[in-house]
Amino acid sequence: MVFNAVSSRVRWAFSAVAILFMSHLIPSEMDFILPLSDLHLQVDPWATLALSPGARRDVAKATIVKSATHYKSRTNKKHEKLLIVLQTPHAGTITYVVTDRGPDPDEMEARRNEPSSMSLSPVVSSAKLSSGDVWANDKVFIPGTRRFQSLDRYKKHLGEQYDSLCTVTLNAPMSLAQLAVLLQAVYQHSVHYQLLTYQCYWYAYTVWEILRKEFGGAVSQNKLEDKRGKYMGVNIRREDSVEAITNAYKSAWVAFCNEETRTRQQAEDIIRQAEERGRAGERGRYEEERRELEGYRRMGPLKAQIPECNHELFSSRPYFTGLLKQCSFTLRVFRFLQFHFHVHLRSRF
Repeated sequence: MVFNAVSSRVRWAFSAVAILFMSHLIPSEMDFILPLSDLHLQVDPWATLALSPGARRDVAKATIVKSATHYKSRTNKKHEKLLIVLQTPHAGTITYVVTDRGPDPDEMEARRNEPSSMSLSPVVSSAKLSSGDVWANDKVFIPGTRRFQSLDRYKKHLGEQYDSLCTVTLNAPMSLAQLAVLLQAVYQHSVHYQLLTYQCYWYAYTVWEILRKEFGGAVSQNKLEDKRGKYMGVNIRREDSVEAITNAYKSAWVAFCNEETRTRQQAEDIIRQAEERGRAGERGRYEEERRELEGYRRMGPLKAQIPECNHELFSSRPYFTGLLKQCSFTLRVFRFLQFHFHVHLRSRF
């Protein structure tokens, strides 16, 4: 027992040191899956961040969804959520996303403070707040790297209040970009939280089932799986939106891929146009040099010595050889005349 405790502490210390160094090496474009501090965001802005053109989108496409586990709270609320495991392109680092649905807390607080609700009994008031058109709060949680909690430690912590109902391990490749598009499609299917239809049970069930049907492989189940979508043992009505949202997700993913292709083609067109402008500028400079050399060719007695101006002017070896010979001959004549001039002067004096 003592040895196990010591070895566990040693492993924890080494992992803490590794995480400390890792946090300083993580590229900034991975801040939406490996943030420095814990990240709590609504699904829509988080998905928009992950799918934004540039380096973040490349990271989202390279991050792989490994599995999804359906959890149910043992507290009175019986809340349900999903734990989705990810493998990032940063040295294969494993992280996770926790996602669930609830009513918008700000709107719920505002409705509780409405004067009309003061005269209602607590039961009627609660039912009125829950069943009305309240904005949904679909959210994600991603652990920060500064105080990173490993997957096993988080599962242990989660197990203190939640039961693991079932896990699907994906055997078909699914990227984080696809997961972001899927979560957006779920939110857009119903942007309102409704207690009897579009609640946390519906959200967790729908996302999990789409992952299982579209990408899933092995499913681990236990005796607690029957608790899905139940409150105090009673089935809570939920919309069966799996097929409709699957179709919406597929259409949204095709549109995303088409938009990405158009963006890439536009970038390639811009680069090609810049290269063409560069080549046109080179041609302009060449023509300017050609005209300048043509002007030199037409100058005075050197006209017969300079060949026709073309792009091979500077590689014309016969021309330069002849020119060097003429210069050498001229120099010898100059030295001959200089010598005889000095001889003549000495003979005079």
